Amino acid sequence: MYVKAENGSVVKYPYNDNDLRIDNPNTSFPAQLNDSLRESWNVFPVTVEAGSAFDPFTQKEVKNSEPTLVNGTWTLGRTIIDLSAGEQQAYFDEQVRKYELEVQKHMDQKVSEREYDSMISACTYATSTNSKYGPEGLACVVWRDAVWDKCYEILAEVQAGTRQHPTIEELIDELPELVWP
Repeated sequence: MYVKAENGSVVKYPYNDNDLRIDNPNTSFPAQLNDSLRESWNVFPVTVEAGSAFDPFTQKEVKNSEPTLVNGTWTLGRTIIDLSAGEQQAYFDEQVRKYELEVQKHMDQKVSEREYDSMISACTYATSTNSKYGPEGLACVVWRDAVWDKCYEILAEVQAGTRQHPTIEELIDELPELVWP
């Protein structure tokens, strides 16, 4: 990532080697350009400012649109902005949907151990009179309810701010285990 700058001011950003060739059609450049050559044409590398961590549930990162010259280095800064209550809720809802999809996938994978197509399919056997399928289906219904209860308990704690949001793996690790009959 490069910037074309003159006298400490941005002329064009972003800027790349192709831009340099187009801007200077009567110049023969080598196939591979180096930073020293670029600098002779007022083209400089841009460093992205490292920043502190932020909580995506309550804040967002906004990258500056143009780099600034900081201690001789062109730097692209960033700003951390607090989300509005509506933005926080929208982000939370989006994350909840991701958690739900992963929890559902986890349950589907678990019941596939007994060759059920999905959790939904396994639960339909709860009323079966078959001595194998009936008890397995009932165990799946009980487990499904316990999983969703625990999942939503955790998410309610996150939304209330009483705990940090877990990774998908951490959430799944906290869910009850399926006990087959």
